[in-house]
Amino acid sequence: METTTPGTESVGTPNFDEEILESTINEKYNTQCWISSESVGENLSYEFLTMPGSSPKAMGHQLLVYDNPEPSIPRSKRPRAQTAVSTNDTRGSGYFEDSKIGMASYVLGYATGPGPKQVVALSFIPESGGRITTINPDLSNLKVGISHVSVDYTLAPGALPNSDGDYIGIKEGQNFVDLYWGNFLWWNRVTSNDSSGTAYINNTSILRGKSYLLGYYKSDYCRGDLAVACRFSVK
Repeated sequence: METTTPGTESVGTPNFDEEILESTINEKYNTQCWISSESVGENLSYEFLTMPGSSPKAMGHQLLVYDNPEPSIPRSKRPRAQTAVSTNDTRGSGYFEDSKIGMASYVLGYATGPGPKQVVALSFIPESGGRITTINPDLSNLKVGISHVSVDYTLAPGALPNSDGDYIGIKEGQNFVDLYWGNFLWWNRVTSNDSSGTAYINNTSILRGKSYLLGYYKSDYCRGDLAVACRFSVK
């Protein structure tokens, strides 16, 4: 896992009017977290699924609980409870001993780091134990141009991608574990502070017939902050 700037940053704005090549997302993974329905009226219990190749405990992943009336991460509030992920397995479960779910609204955030700016997935229990809402990160609408790549991203509401230092990076290959090490072919910061938007990389030269990995990283140039990724190719 690297914790420094991942290589040469993309410069300039791509020409979105250039020719778009026929590309396909062949596989996709994302970080997920959900609250067990049995939590209502009991201790808050949860399950999570992280990216292939991640080591949640070693990478400092955290779970944060907030009192909040809507499904978003309240950046100005202190969490009512917080705990570190205690396993390096990519899938796990647990519960908060001191956080019983009562009649208020609650948000559980799964963070790839120590605080709210690293929250990549959330679950929300509305007041009076209504239907649980789960929001996980996603990538869609991949477009590969002659000299740029763009992709639509979706994050948990409350995320501030540009302010948080989020970025996307591309490597050649098929193994998602490779996104945790080595240099990118191309990378760029996310330029918007919207929790859903479009990220792009300029000055690329994607080759037909090769397989590429695109990863979305949640802040601070740490490879452990990989939130969602896809494998794609150009025909």
